[in-house]
Amino acid sequence: VAIAAGAGPHNFSSWGDALKGLAILNPFKGAETMTGHIVRISGGDISYGTLDYTSLFSIGLLLFLMTLGLNIISRILVERFREEYE
Repeated sequence: VAIAAGAGPHNFSSWGDALKGLAILNPFKGAETMTGHIVRISGGDISYGTLDYTSLFSIGLLLFLMTLGLNIISRILVERFREEYE
């Protein structure tokens, strides 16, 4: 964060250079899933405190929070639209 904050403005020489940063938003380009990344990173020997080590827990926590959020939303929708039979 400190490097990004101190980097200052970036002067692009053309629009082509500016749009290269958006290449990760291409839906036609293959990507790695979060669980696939966890499996790939945890397959080797990981040192404590490295970026790979902390990313395992960060991605795992994010997956947990996303699943929890979707479950809460689904519970709300089920309770709202439930039909009770006599």
